[in-house]
Amino acid sequence: ERLRLGSLDPNCLNEKFIQTIRNEEKMMPHLHLSLQSGCSRILKLMNRPYTAEEAESRIAKLKETIPEVMLSADIISSFPTETEEDFETTLAFLKRIGFLHIHAFSYSRRPGTPAAEMSGQIDEQEKKRRNAKLISLASEMKSQLLSEKLGKKCKVLIESQKNGFYYGHTEDYAEIAVTSEEPLF
Repeated sequence: ERLRLGSLDPNCLNEKFIQTIRNEEKMMPHLHLSLQSGCSRILKLMNRPYTAEEAESRIAKLKETIPEVMLSADIISSFPTETEEDFETTLAFLKRIGFLHIHAFSYSRRPGTPAAEMSGQIDEQEKKRRNAKLISLASEMKSQLLSEKLGKKCKVLIESQKNGFYYGHTEDYAEIAVTSEEPLF
């Protein structure tokens, strides 16, 4: 009944793709983007095939066409040579767009990768600070987006039950807990 797409490269958000998901009845208004950063300099170092500006433009077109769409994304902080300005650029990018979920990761060195050999590795304390800031921003954005849903009716796919509550997700992937006097399953 529900189709949901994840780990999408922002480049796939072209006109044809957007129209296809808009017109597909079973497609849910939630997409997970493999974004990685909101800073073009860092995206280039990561060998990502888009700039932050291109990603933002594509996301804007998506939101214009499907206003109810909710987004989540993977974000990596503390990639080698990432400055505080680069990091703040990513935070500002995320705030402008608004994400329901952010999967926040600190860069971790992987032997044999080009990034592992780069100079400008970020120390562990700074990595923890930046990731905590990303997680805090993600929580703020989620709270804001969910507060806008208060009092609105929506369809929920119930997935589990625990301690008198039923848990599930709305079509746009908001996590919901509900009670019911009648068993739901």
